[in-house]
Amino acid sequence: MDKKEVDIYGNLSKLKWAQEPMTLLQLIESLEMPQIAKIARSSVSDLKENDYLLLQSVYDRYLLLGATQSQVSKNTHAYLIPDWYRAQCKIKSTNPRIQKQYWNFQGANELNRFDLPREINFLVETPLYQISQKIGSKIEWKRIVVKRNTKLVATKLQNYSVENTNRGNCFILIDKRNNEYLLPCEFNIKFSVEIRPEEYNSAYFDHKGEFSLPEVITRYELPVDIQFAPSTEPGSVPAAKLPKTPFKILSLAIAKSIIGAIFNTTTKKFRYIELSPATQIKLAIPTCLQHGLLNPNATLSKEEENEYTLYNKTREAALGLCHKQCELYKFEMRAATNEERDAMIKVFDAGVKYKREETAQLRENFLLDLKSKEALNPDAKIPFVALKNIFLRPNIDEGDPYDDFTQEQEESGKINFSHDLSVLPSMPEKLLTDSLTEVENGTKQK
Repeated sequence: MDKKEVDIYGNLSKLKWAQEPMTLLQLIESLEMPQIAKIARSSVSDLKENDYLLLQSVYDRYLLLGATQSQVSKNTHAYLIPDWYRAQCKIKSTNPRIQKQYWNFQGANELNRFDLPREINFLVETPLYQISQKIGSKIEWKRIVVKRNTKLVATKLQNYSVENTNRGNCFILIDKRNNEYLLPCEFNIKFSVEIRPEEYNSAYFDHKGEFSLPEVITRYELPVDIQFAPSTEPGSVPAAKLPKTPFKILSLAIAKSIIGAIFNTTTKKFRYIELSPATQIKLAIPTCLQHGLLNPNATLSKEEENEYTLYNKTREAALGLCHKQCELYKFEMRAATNEERDAMIKVFDAGVKYKREETAQLRENFLLDLKSKEALNPDAKIPFVALKNIFLRPNIDEGDPYDDFTQEQEESGKINFSHDLSVLPSMPEKLLTDSLTEVENGTKQK
């Protein structure tokens, strides 16, 4: 059947809907998008009960708050700019500040790239062995877990054995108090290394030319002044539609939202909408989807199969109407409301404060108590602002936000790194090794 012939509004009324509604957050965590749900209960003024919500996609992106060069005082002067905005930027600041830059790696063996000693930053909570005591020719190590963003110095590559049985190579790390830690080379850790001044290409400090918004985010500290310029990439904003006024990029946040549309069966009209996952509404899903959630292995009856066919045709037709505009929406710059402007500034400032306090706390104690509330939910203290249309968090992780590892986390719906302790069950709480030996042809030692 042609999508144009599908009676979307009539079909929505015919479909059977679950009696027990779920929150928006529960729905997007339980089902893959796109889906259609019926609004069962709502405390949000423009989300009416018995309307139908097409949830086209859930996505994360870096969102910038830009302002025209005059003081930010009215909505028309402040703008929300997604990092996907398809234009180039010229740097207009007289003395722009370069951020510290990092390489991100996965796997302890990646340390072999560097001369030692070298400081590393752990991007997730990571298990290691800390020296406990020396017993004759033996060394006793105890298992510990270091917190995210702990910094230790890798000093040397050595070989370790247990009961004269070779276990392989390991890196010896030290903290600021010279306590030693053993990191087996086979551990699949996630870490970053700060790039030293002499390791940069000299052209990196040349602010001339044009940069994409992701390059601006990665390269410069905020605030920074820019001027948009046309891009040669397909689908870019035409030169005639680019803002002519320079912008001051004031703040950056990680924004999570849901793009979709609301269908009203009475007026037979729909409108596009952006929602925060934290929006307080209750949604009923079609009963044909509920069966799969309750019992994934259940066989559908003929009636249920027909119901699912009707739902699927309706969903595809609704997507046909909305998909293109929903996709375009993600790339658009738009004027910020007072609430959005204030939230962007608030979450950015809160992130700066959080990082400063975290750094001070890690200097005092970087060992994670696995029985603590922090271990159960390490992200609980990260500040956020939940608006009706977007959920904002600061970018608190060191390293390139656009590397493959970070993108992988974004695609799984998890921007901030935390908890990669899958190796713990295979790690004994104590490790008794023979004396460590030097590794021939290992990494160069300084």
